[in-house]
Amino acid sequence: MTVSNYVGQKIEVSTTNPGGLCGSFFAASLPWITAFQYGGNIPFSLFAGMDKDSYPLHCPDVVNMVSGCMTRTFYKVWDDAEVQRVIEEAMKEMDKQ
Repeated sequence: MTVSNYVGQKIEVSTTNPGGLCGSFFAASLPWITAFQYGGNIPFSLFAGMDKDSYPLHCPDVVNMVSGCMTRTFYKVWDDAEVQRVIEEAMKEMDKQ
């Protein structure tokens, strides 16, 4: 199997989407992908003073070594006004009960 990735390439991955990564690299990275996807942090990287939103990854295949850096990106789905509106609606519903 050949995977064609290049230096500087950005790949979006998740627990269910390997984003075109080699199976071995994806499998080795999955615990860290899972932690980032669900809002967790990697404790030993925090203790080492590393950025909590990025983590270096390395393929377990030492013959065809590939390294990368995983960076967590946040997407703002709702703006602050929308969040406030939803909270106010929920409070009104609670008052009715």
